[in-house]
Amino acid sequence: LVKTRMEELGVEPHLVCSAMGKTTNNLLAAGNRALSESVVDISAVRDLHEATAKELKVEDTKYYSEVKDLLLELERVLEGVSLL
Repeated sequence: LVKTRMEELGVEPHLVCSAMGKTTNNLLAAGNRALSESVVDISAVRDLHEATAKELKVEDTKYYSEVKDLLLELERVLEGVSLL
């Protein structure tokens, strides 16, 4: 049923990954630290994503490049938060 409907619509399947490990907690902690201590530190989030990309052998793909861009954007957002 799903396959037939996707073919009718001309769409391809995509894999969506939810937060890995303690990513949600680490994101909240990074936001709180930026706000309360004016410190920007996303190393826990970055390290997990780097290790996962390496394990999956995708560190040199456009997909992981997009992840790295998002991590840079996260750092910039937290830099702004740290100024509040």
